[in-house]
Amino acid sequence: MYITNFNLNRITKRIDIDEQLISDVFNGIDLNSCLSVEEKQDLKKAATFFKKSALGQKIQFHPIEDIKDTGTLLNESNNAAFHLNAGCPRLNSKWVNFYIPVEVQNKGKTTIDRFRRLVRSKISDDGTIADQSFIIFLKAEFGIGDLNFGRLERDNSSAVNFSDSIERLSLDELKSQIDHLLEQISIFPTKSELHKKIYDLRYWDSYKLKRIEKNRDPDEKELANEFANLKSQLIASIMIFSKKANSFDQENLEEQILLELNFKKCSECFKSQ
Repeated sequence: MYITNFNLNRITKRIDIDEQLISDVFNGIDLNSCLSVEEKQDLKKAATFFKKSALGQKIQFHPIEDIKDTGTLLNESNNAAFHLNAGCPRLNSKWVNFYIPVEVQNKGKTTIDRFRRLVRSKISDDGTIADQSFIIFLKAEFGIGDLNFGRLERDNSSAVNFSDSIERLSLDELKSQIDHLLEQISIFPTKSELHKKIYDLRYWDSYKLKRIEKNRDPDEKELANEFANLKSQLIASIMIFSKKANSFDQENLEEQILLELNFKKCSECFKSQ
């Protein structure tokens, strides 16, 4: 069975690190350059998973916890799916959701639930709301002035992802890529005082950097996003390096293990079964 890199990460988070087993995995790679404690732990857990899989050792998983409802999206779900192979058309489809405005979020769960009910009553299958008068009604009803208010659309977690191109690199090419990214990170603070200010936040995780406070200067936000992307590419490169070093086959995961971890069968792949 096959799962996306995003969902693979959800699995590897659920195991314990074996420091002795992976002691040689990150030779020559400075994990302390800019990664948060959690980011380093995630990479070590992934390395442990790949190594144990390669050696045929039994892996003990902790249960996958339900995703906490943050009240920021119309749909927040814990239903990860597995596929027969990487050719499933669902993997190249769009992920569509609806951003809940901060004015609604700030009023608490009751208001969030009401907003969700109203939007779901009008939203179409492709995640759009054709009735512009309804949008005007929502803005007036909930006092929405948030410019980010509206539909969110992005590629599926496996589609058009920079990790896809990294997957095609050899081990030597991956190591060169990692060295290059580490060099880019090391020279980042030398470019300007603003670059240095962002670099001083390097131990924030990438997601937090990309969501830097609203009242920050636009140039500062742009640089924070640039640095977060460098970190994300570094993390993806190290994870794939670890995966390839252990010849891990992402299309050969055991169905029973995925079912036990609360993954669902993809309705497209298994519709004839």
